[in-house]
Amino acid sequence: MPQIKCIYVKISFPGARTWTRVGKNDTEHSLIDMTHKLRIVVLNVLVGLVLLFAADQLLGLLGFPSDVVAKSGHRANVSKTLKSIEFEYDFSTNTFGLRYPEIPLNKPPGETRILLLGDSFTEGVGVQASETFGNNLEDRYSTELGVPVRFVNAGLGGFGPVEFWRVFRAAGLKLHPDAVLICIYANDLMDTDESLSHEDLYNRRPTRQGVDKLAHSIFPRLYMIVSEARRIGARELRQHRGFVATVTAIARENGIDEDAIQRWKENLPRELVEASDRKEFNRALLSMGLFNPQYWVEALEINTPRAERKFQAMSLILDEITSVARESELAIGLVYIPAPLQYDRSRHDSWNPWIIGGAEVREEWVEVDSEIQKRLANWAQRNSIPFLDLTSELRAEVSRGRRLNFRLDGHWNPDGHLVAADAIAEWIDSHNVFPGLIGERLGD
Repeated sequence: MPQIKCIYVKISFPGARTWTRVGKNDTEHSLIDMTHKLRIVVLNVLVGLVLLFAADQLLGLLGFPSDVVAKSGHRANVSKTLKSIEFEYDFSTNTFGLRYPEIPLNKPPGETRILLLGDSFTEGVGVQASETFGNNLEDRYSTELGVPVRFVNAGLGGFGPVEFWRVFRAAGLKLHPDAVLICIYANDLMDTDESLSHEDLYNRRPTRQGVDKLAHSIFPRLYMIVSEARRIGARELRQHRGFVATVTAIARENGIDEDAIQRWKENLPRELVEASDRKEFNRALLSMGLFNPQYWVEALEINTPRAERKFQAMSLILDEITSVARESELAIGLVYIPAPLQYDRSRHDSWNPWIIGGAEVREEWVEVDSEIQKRLANWAQRNSIPFLDLTSELRAEVSRGRRLNFRLDGHWNPDGHLVAADAIAEWIDSHNVFPGLIGERLGD
C-alpha cells in the first residue's frame, strides 16, 4: 500500500499552539485554486483593455482628438480685453488665429500683401491693433500708393522661431503674400529648441518615449484626456499656490540652491508679486533669473555650447523659411528688434524686473553690437537678404528723451511702434527691399 507523505504546518494564535497535517492532495488543490484565480485576473485585465480600447474608439467617433498638434497661430476667432498693471488693450484673432482682420484667400487685383513673422513685439502686446508697427506701415503705404498694402500681422506673443515657421507654412502661404518680413527679437534664440532637426519642422506632433509612447499608441484619445486633466490640475494647483510658492516648488525640484531661492524671495516687490497672482504682470520677468541667471548673456552673446546649438537651430528655421519663400517667389526681408537692455541705459537700474529676478545684465550692451546682431547680419548677407538692425534708431530716440517701452513690462508702447515703423519704412524705401511692390512703385 503506497505511503502518503505529509506536510506539517504550524498554526499558532494567542494562547494556543497546535500542529496539523496537510496532505499532498490538499497542496495540489491549493495550486489549482491559485492558477484559477490568476486566470480570472488575467481575463479581467484583458476585458478591461478591450473595454478601454472600445471607449477610445468611441471617443474618436465623437470627435475627440488623438494627438496634440503644434500651434500655427493663436486660437481662432478670439475676442477679449487684456490688461496688466501698465496697460489695457483689446485682443482679437481671425479664422487663422492671427491678430489681424479677416482677410479673403483670393487676393484682389492691385493689392499687396506683406506677411510679418515675429513674436510679441510684432504682435503688439500692450497696444491696440491700430497702434502696432505693422498697422502703421499699412496705413502709410496704402495712403501713399492709393491702393491696399496689407502688412498682415502674424506675430505670436509667447512663441519662438519654430512657431514663426509653422504659422508661415500653415496660414501665411494660404493668404498668397507677395513678401515676408521676418522680425527676430533679442531673446528669440532662447525660445529655440537646441535639438531641433529639419524633420521636426515638418512634424507637428510631439515625440514621446517609453511608457508615454506605448500608452498613446494603444489609447491615444484616453491618453490625451488624462494628459489634459493633469495639465489643468497642475494649472489649478499653481493658481492656488500663488506665484512665489509655485516658483519655489519648481526651483527646488530643479535642484536650485535654497539660499538662492531665499535671496530671490527677499528681493521681490510686493506689488509685482500681487500683480503676478492676479495675472496682471508677466511672471517670467521675475522668475527667469532664478532658473537661468545667464539668460540674457546667452541670448545676446551666444557664449555657451547650448546657445551655439540654439543659434544653429534658429538658422535652420530661417533657412527653411527662406527656401520656401523663394520657391513661392516671395521677396524676403529680415529685421532685428533689440532688447531694451541694448538701447535704454535706464533698463540697467535696479528697478528692472529682470534684475530684481536675478538675471545678469551688462551695461556695455547699450554701446556695442552683440554677437546675435553680428550673426544675423552675416546670415542675411550670405543669403542675399536685406537686413535692418533697429538698435541704432532706437538708441537715438531714447537719447532724445523719448520713452519707447512700458517701464516694467518692457514691450513697446505706441511710441515704440511708431519709431519702428518709421525706421522700417525708410529702410524699405531706400534699399528697395521689396522690388516692384513698394519702393519702385513710390518712385513711379
